[in-house]
Amino acid sequence: MPGLNGYEVAEKIKSDPRLLNIPVIAFTASVFSVEKIEKCGFFDGHLLKPVTRADLLSQISRFLKHKTRISDNQMEMSDDLSYLENLPAEILIILPQIEESLRIILLPKWEIINGKLVLFRIEEFAIELKQLALNFNFIYLADYAEKVITELEMVDLDALRETLSEFPRIIDKISSIIKNNANE
Repeated sequence: MPGLNGYEVAEKIKSDPRLLNIPVIAFTASVFSVEKIEKCGFFDGHLLKPVTRADLLSQISRFLKHKTRISDNQMEMSDDLSYLENLPAEILIILPQIEESLRIILLPKWEIINGKLVLFRIEEFAIELKQLALNFNFIYLADYAEKVITELEMVDLDALRETLSEFPRIIDKISSIIKNNANE
């Protein structure tokens, strides 16, 4: 709307009874504008430039009805990690290499991101984990990495925290399988 700033446009929208329920999200490059945006009462949310995909989805998801879809692969991944009990023989043979890569390369990265929702770091971790899993053709780990990526895309932060917290248990379970196989 030429000649009007964002505040004036938002005020027009919010003062029209037909448009009152339309969410208005401010998009600004200025951190200093945030307080003014929040106080004026015309905006339902705000985004700071440059906006990330996660921030955008987070704001939009507040106003749109949505459900989190769970794939069949994600449903197979139970909390008790029982899926790991029946690994194919070709995976069992290379399991020590997988476990070593997880402990040496990815566990330190997990320790950095654990408890901190720095989404781009979590995405880097998940992509690297998925690549490692695909290199070893370890479907369980690829599915776990994909679950992390999906939760990032859905901006399901509670599920993401929970899924990430499983990572050390997965490594411990793999270690236990290696020990059990060595004893047989």
